[in-house]
Amino acid sequence: MTRGVPQTTLAKMWQRTARTDDHWLWLGPSSKQGYGQVSVRQPCGHYEPRLAHRQMYEEILGPIPDGLYLDHMCCNKMCVRPSHLDPCTPGDNVRRYYESRRHVTPGR
Repeated sequence: MTRGVPQTTLAKMWQRTARTDDHWLWLGPSSKQGYGQVSVRQPCGHYEPRLAHRQMYEEILGPIPDGLYLDHMCCNKMCVRPSHLDPCTPGDNVRRYYESRRHVTPGR
């Protein structure tokens, strides 16, 4: 980064992302729910916390349609790879979660 020239959000995100052959894993902070988090500077100068997978999706593919969630089709909450994220309704997200058995407690 050149002194005095702010980095873009995407450039900052790449610094905290490990790209493997399959996943793009977020290495930055995470929420209590296990999703990656990133602080994004707003036009007013304040920083707003955002979910890293949502921010990466929007940085690369554009806005997420209003009211839709992003389903981690790879079942990895720390993955920020847009091709692993599918915009869906909240109801579809819950249905897919239970159909994939992601809710099963390990050892049961």
